[in-house]
Amino acid sequence: MRAQARKKRSIWIGLTVSLAGIWLLAGGVEAGGNRIALSVTGEACDRQRATIETALKQLPGVLAVDAHSIPDHILIDIETDRITAGQVAAAVNGLVAQDGSCTAQEMKSCITAEIPK
Repeated sequence: MRAQARKKRSIWIGLTVSLAGIWLLAGGVEAGGNRIALSVTGEACDRQRATIETALKQLPGVLAVDAHSIPDHILIDIETDRITAGQVAAAVNGLVAQDGSCTAQEMKSCITAEIPK
């Protein structure tokens, strides 16, 4: 029963991410900026989401952060001349390194969305 529930959850997340990527393509990023998507996986990710979001907003070159619109993902608008996607992912992984049960990885995809103000 658990395997079936996990499979349904995986399918639901996949559909949600796909539909969000298609439906929300109108999201805007400031000139000189770029939207990146981090996939966050692990048991501790949900409870650390607010901490991660607050810390990312403090990084130089981070314009906006949305940690709530897409399950298991964080959308971040960055100034590409000030910070890279790899640096953002490393910052998240550094924050949660003590716990070890949440990891962030840059996604090479078309997810884009208007980040709520």
